[in-house]
Amino acid sequence: MDSLRKKLQKELQQQPDLQIKQSASWGLPVQLVKVPYSTIKRTTMDILMKMILLTIQKLDVTEPKIIADFLAVEPLFVKDLFEKMQRTKMIQQRKGIFELTKIGVEQLQSGVYEHPPEKK
Repeated sequence: MDSLRKKLQKELQQQPDLQIKQSASWGLPVQLVKVPYSTIKRTTMDILMKMILLTIQKLDVTEPKIIADFLAVEPLFVKDLFEKMQRTKMIQQRKGIFELTKIGVEQLQSGVYEHPPEKK
C-alpha cells in the first residue's frame, strides 16, 4: 500500500502545474460473510407433465398406470414423471389418491417446472 502511495506521489510531482498540499491515509474494515445458496434451474413444463398434473387435479388417480392408459402414453414415461414430481413435492399421495400440492398448483399455473437443486 505504501509503495502505491509513493508511486502516485512521484507521478504527480513530475507534472509542473500540480502540487501536493496535504496527504492522508485511511482504511475501511472488511468483514467476510458466507452466504449459503443453491441454484434452481427453471424450464418450460413439458406437455406430458402438464397433462398428468391436470389429470391428477380433475380425477382421482391411485396409480401412474391409470394415467398412462388414459393418455395412451407408455407407462414408463408416466412413472418416471410421477417419481420426479414426488421428489420435487409437486404431488403427494394421500389416502391412496394422488393430489397436487401447493407447489404443484403454482408450477402448473405458471407453466414453469423448477428442477430440484443439483448436488455437487
